[in-house]
Amino acid sequence: MLISFSKHTGAGEGADVGRALTAYMDAPAVVKTSPGSRRLLVARDPVPEILLGRADLLRASVRNLPFVHRYSSAVLSSARDDIEVAAFNKGAPELRWQVDAALRLFFAVSFAGLPARHQPPAYVTTHTHTGRLEVNIAVSRGVLTPQGVLRSINPHPPRRGSSELWAALQDTLNLRFGWADPGDPARARELVLPDWELKQAAAARAGLPPQPDLRQVFHERIQRAIADRAVPGRAALLEILAEKRAELGFSVVATSRRAITVAAPDCGPEHPVRLEGPLYRATVGTAFSQPGGKDIDRLRAERIQQMRTAPPRLQRAWEQRALENQARFGIGDDATFSCDFEELLGAVPPRPVLIPMRHHRLTATRARHRAEGTPTHEVDEIVSHGPAPARHGPPDRARGEGSGMNAFTAMAAHGAAVSVRAGGVISLALPV
Repeated sequence: MLISFSKHTGAGEGADVGRALTAYMDAPAVVKTSPGSRRLLVARDPVPEILLGRADLLRASVRNLPFVHRYSSAVLSSARDDIEVAAFNKGAPELRWQVDAALRLFFAVSFAGLPARHQPPAYVTTHTHTGRLEVNIAVSRGVLTPQGVLRSINPHPPRRGSSELWAALQDTLNLRFGWADPGDPARARELVLPDWELKQAAAARAGLPPQPDLRQVFHERIQRAIADRAVPGRAALLEILAEKRAELGFSVVATSRRAITVAAPDCGPEHPVRLEGPLYRATVGTAFSQPGGKDIDRLRAERIQQMRTAPPRLQRAWEQRALENQARFGIGDDATFSCDFEELLGAVPPRPVLIPMRHHRLTATRARHRAEGTPTHEVDEIVSHGPAPARHGPPDRARGEGSGMNAFTAMAAHGAAVSVRAGGVISLALPV
């Protein structure tokens, strides 16, 4: 399982901030651009499941925030073998509990040290139509302090300590549940391709021919060029590429910490091709630097040892973040500072704490596609989708408390005009 955060934060989205985000999260169909730049309307079968919260409450919260960055969104991406999606959707207790526990830890890390009543609202959905589970999470970035001051919060600020915290959470979850480890040397992709090239199933269903990609073509040429030679570092790789420039049909025009950029003589430097992956980083991954990957067993053993340190790493990093948050938001040192990760990952409870017991719209999915037939077809224009139907079943729960609204969200959702004066003090104009 991989935890990744989106670069989109609501900056510059205007009055309709958050609508595109929630539509992507819960729309029963989306428009995708195929490798041939053709637009496809792809029906999601099964349709997305709403695990937690409400889209309209999230949008009401972010719309009233006076900050540039008004929401954060993340995805928990599972490998196909991690969670069997059909069983998960039907309500397999252990699988539902695993995702429920992962979400509780996600929120515990996102808002470390903050009591539930001060945590901003969240909206969580799933995508399972690709055959693997993706859990989409969106959270508002406004916290109302005990002093009545609205402050901004960033669950993943751009600093090293935050990266270490989230890496520790990812390792802890993968260790506890036996999920696929993205850091496993045997799983590393030699060449990183854009996401749409890794998801060409939609184009295939539409009957579109596969499109060749220069990245893959150039990468295969490089693999042949270094097949019988050790590559101890990127400097050595660049020497080989310079030596065999005529044979390869391209030359290196730029390098960065994570990639190299090449260009073919007939294309010119204005049409470069970026090659990204372990082989092209400033520090070449050892698993790819020796012919045949002879060191893979040693590297995997080292990675397993590192994984076993994940729970204490998570505890230490969480405690540091909790102290920072409590100081920033003026929250006293009380019981909210403690977080028992072992308890959260303990025995399977009789039912999930946060999420429903099963997918609430499987019947609607089957009925719709019996009527409509194939779930994918080409379209001439992008279709705008409204909000998803309301979730049926148990009431929404926000980290075990209430309806998913903190005080600020509740005011905005009930029609109050919210403004922030100097010093972050909230001013309300209640509807008559």
